[in-house]
Amino acid sequence: MTPAMGLTVAVLIAVGAGLAWWAGGPRGRLTVWWTPVRVLILGYLILDGLGGVALAASGEANGGPLLIGAAFVAMGIGVWLVYTSAGPPAAIPASFEVGPLRMWVALALVAVGLAMYAGLAVDHGIPLLSGDAQAARLGWGGARLDLFRWLVPPAALLCLGVALAGRRRTLAIAAAGALAGVVALEVAIASRALPLELGLAALLVALWAGQRVRLRGWIVLTVAAALLFFGVLFARVAPEGGFAGPLDTLAFAVNRTIGRVVLIHPRTIEIVVDVYPAEESYLAGASYVRWLASVRGVDPPPALGSELFERLFPNEPPGGFAAPGLLAEAYANFGPVWALLVMVGLGAFAAWVGRWLPRASPDAATRVLAALIVVALLRTYATSLNGFGLTVGAAVGWWFLVESGGIGRQLAGVRVRLGRA
Repeated sequence: MTPAMGLTVAVLIAVGAGLAWWAGGPRGRLTVWWTPVRVLILGYLILDGLGGVALAASGEANGGPLLIGAAFVAMGIGVWLVYTSAGPPAAIPASFEVGPLRMWVALALVAVGLAMYAGLAVDHGIPLLSGDAQAARLGWGGARLDLFRWLVPPAALLCLGVALAGRRRTLAIAAAGALAGVVALEVAIASRALPLELGLAALLVALWAGQRVRLRGWIVLTVAAALLFFGVLFARVAPEGGFAGPLDTLAFAVNRTIGRVVLIHPRTIEIVVDVYPAEESYLAGASYVRWLASVRGVDPPPALGSELFERLFPNEPPGGFAAPGLLAEAYANFGPVWALLVMVGLGAFAAWVGRWLPRASPDAATRVLAALIVVALLRTYATSLNGFGLTVGAAVGWWFLVESGGIGRQLAGVRVRLGRA
């Protein structure tokens, strides 16, 4: 590979991202980055795009970066298809209201989520309080952790929504306490992704309520995110030790951040492109129906992410997971055509969410639902198709239980905004 290939990949990414950005927001407001499509594009640029260009330009990879570039074009086409059929999305109104809530249901769901968290803590301990956080967190997964993250963080975001609508100091203090409490629980299990996702969702809810962050606020948020990110990083690797001094520590932090954030997923995609079908046959949907093995009472086949981890880190002990994400999973199952069709669908779905959000009822629970869906869209860089569907389904289920107006209220709001009431 040569720098020319890096330029080719960069052009593909720029074309796809530019098309999606233009068609994925309100007309004439290109600086409004908090629409669903634009959040998706920003996330993919950081987590796939930069690394893809770097790997192509350095000669480390070939097919993977080209697939990433084509995926951006596919997402742009998906957004453009919605734009051409339905027009540009409207601006998200800053109006915000508490709305009819079943707060007792939200609290009951929190109790269920906390019970799942407590069960994991009893079985595996608290990673951050153990002698080896990296090893202890291996047991933190599965349905119990999913229930925690599906039921507890949304309640904290709901508190924020109520505070933004009520504009009372006591509500703001309660919301800050709820968010801080959830972040503490997520950091305790040595997770960096979960608290950062909660922070993004909270920021989106605030921006959609008309709040704007000044330069000083952005500095504070950036410093807080960096402290959390690097604090958890060093807590994970504390047993390894061996840093020669501050410069060695800084070099480790920079290299690990670039290697495990910017480059790891493009490298994972490159492995998938190299392996399928040259070394192994396409999975032909096997990863999509892997969960059926437990229904049949048999052991499921190895997860795609586990096999990719062994190829990506051959010298590390087994048990790790290199998340393939929506794109690489689709490629491993049916090849490049299916992978790009999936990305077209992802762009179209994000564009549809962007059209629904301005027309939906501006109550707290609905805005929280929208934030959860946008974060789920962003997470598709690492999650499977099944995982994405489950997360969106769980968010919709949570909203249906908590928002007492239900679907009828949402349809009424859409009719009013379309002038059909």
